[in-house]
Amino acid sequence: MFRLYVEPCLTLTLHLLSIPPSQSDVFQCCGRLLGALIITIGSELQTNTNYISILRSSCLTDSNLLQMHIEPIVQAKAIQALRQLHLFAPRHVNLSTLVPELIKALKSRDLSLRRACVSCLRQLSQREAKEVSEHAKLFMKD
Repeated sequence: MFRLYVEPCLTLTLHLLSIPPSQSDVFQCCGRLLGALIITIGSELQTNTNYISILRSSCLTDSNLLQMHIEPIVQAKAIQALRQLHLFAPRHVNLSTLVPELIKALKSRDLSLRRACVSCLRQLSQREAKEVSEHAKLFMKD
């Protein structure tokens, strides 16, 4: 029912994420929209059709762009989106890069970013405890 709107919205967020990072309100709204789109697509993200693969990669790209932003609140929105993406399509979220980023972000002074990290790590450890533990140990050795 909403499929007609998901792809244009993801394209719009990708376009909006190319603006200068000084406009953090736009980036926050893109993060909220991305989270809503991931929930809208839901469990369909697990399927391997060509259309869903494109949507899934767009969600991952948008999340990565949000995560690179300098504002902690925008990074928190990216982590929340990745958490939702992991909920619906766990094998498509790369834990080897996500877990170290979450551990680094735990040192942030921003409470919302730390909360997002803890929430995401909790969910990841409930579903894939061994893998999260291994990635955390490797990160701590470095």
